[in-house]
Amino acid sequence: MFFKVLIRFLRDIHGVAEKTGAPEIVDEVNKALDKLTSID
Repeated sequence: MFFKVLIRFLRDIHGVAEKTGAPEIVDEVNKALDKLTSID
């Protein structure tokens, strides 16, 4: 449950970061999502 909420939160950040044009944030969120989805 916690991971699903966290993943949703990270995806929201990812969307905002893409809109504002912050590629380093997008990269960090992608790395975090990769780690989380491999745990889940």
